[in-house]
Amino acid sequence: MRKEKGPGSIFHNSSLAPFPFVIDIDHVTLENAALTYTDEASGAAYALSKLNLSTGRIASGVPVKIDLAFTVQSDRPVLNLETALKATVAFDLDQQRYTFAGIDCSATGLAAGVSNLAATAKGDVDARLASREFLISGLTIALTGKPESGNLDVKFDSPRLTVTSDNVSGESLVLDAALRTANGKLAAKFEIPGIDGNAKAFKASALTAIIEAQQDGAKIKSRLTGPLAGSIEAQKLELPKLVATVNVNTPTQLKSPLDATVNGSAQADFDRHTD
Repeated sequence: MRKEKGPGSIFHNSSLAPFPFVIDIDHVTLENAALTYTDEASGAAYALSKLNLSTGRIASGVPVKIDLAFTVQSDRPVLNLETALKATVAFDLDQQRYTFAGIDCSATGLAAGVSNLAATAKGDVDARLASREFLISGLTIALTGKPESGNLDVKFDSPRLTVTSDNVSGESLVLDAALRTANGKLAAKFEIPGIDGNAKAFKASALTAIIEAQQDGAKIKSRLTGPLAGSIEAQKLELPKLVATVNVNTPTQLKSPLDATVNGSAQADFDRHTD
């Protein structure tokens, strides 16, 4: 039995008991398989069809190429997606380490009320769950689709992000999202140019968030900037010197645009709990 430490540093070197069993599979092959599941309590039905899976040897410490494809359908919520995943996977159950190299994942169809959905994810991930360490490189996520009210476009890029006990660092993190409708547009862009520090304290030179909204001729543009600081161990994020500028232009109500600047700070504490 593994003994878990109490509150304190999330990074520790407690010994790990051996995993209670060994996985060693020569290979797995599925061709055009199908699975169904019905939740008797809710009446929701789920189905996997056109299920194809091909792998090499699956064993601890052995990298294996996985090629998976399937169609998933559901009536509650309404879901109809064609999904594919390719990656080279390696795992160490004793050390609780899992690596995913060359991830190439895609999904198309209907989900969460979004039709013509097309989503992709690519990159490399190294997750060391025992010490809660993560290394991400070349991660890109893109999504387009048509909600009931318009067109959705989301992009996320993370060239490199390292989270270990003695190193928290990363290159530019960018999230760009836009929703366009017949009457206007809502767009948001968040960017962190770089992160440096360790688990106790890390910082970024500046976080920038730009939010624009257009509706029936009215325009609102806001920009938030400020240095970002935080702690993985304390599970906190802080914007100690936040500057927000807002420009409002509504020709039918204002003779000239309204400009305002607000200074303040913000903090998020993810470790709060109620006993």
